[in-house]
Amino acid sequence: MAATSRAHERTLTDRVDGGCVIATDQLIIEPRVGLARPLVAVIAVRLFHHRHLRLRRRFGTP
Repeated sequence: MAATSRAHERTLTDRVDGGCVIATDQLIIEPRVGLARPLVAVIAVRLFHHRHLRLRRRFGTP
């Protein structure tokens, strides 16, 4: 994905039972072409949603 800048921050919070929960995923992408912004946003949301579903299946839900 061609972008002038990208930043990804993930904050993890410990659970009482010793596991961890993904509390926050923040993604900032500045596409090179401004018209691509809506498409990049849709792709990013779907990608992270899919990834979080896979993580929940693998490690369980809180």
